[in-house]
Amino acid sequence: SDNTTLLENLAKFMSSTMLPSYIVCGFVKKLARLALSCPPPVICWIVAFCYNMMLAYPDCRKLVHNCDCAAMNDPFLIDERRLM
Repeated sequence: SDNTTLLENLAKFMSSTMLPSYIVCGFVKKLARLALSCPPPVICWIVAFCYNMMLAYPDCRKLVHNCDCAAMNDPFLIDERRLM
């Protein structure tokens, strides 16, 4: 099905050793925010995928637990069109 193909292609793309961790962290953060407005079956695979990415890229763990964070200043803009 289309969902299976999407997940296989996503896993293949994200397993590349050429991806810098900041790209993976940004992607995981965007997926996690997207999960807030998804139906429950989709949330299950998003959470599992984000967990696997955090295992593969230890730098992403700061998204969940960051002891160095002094204040919560999240500059995220949901309507931003420019990604770079």
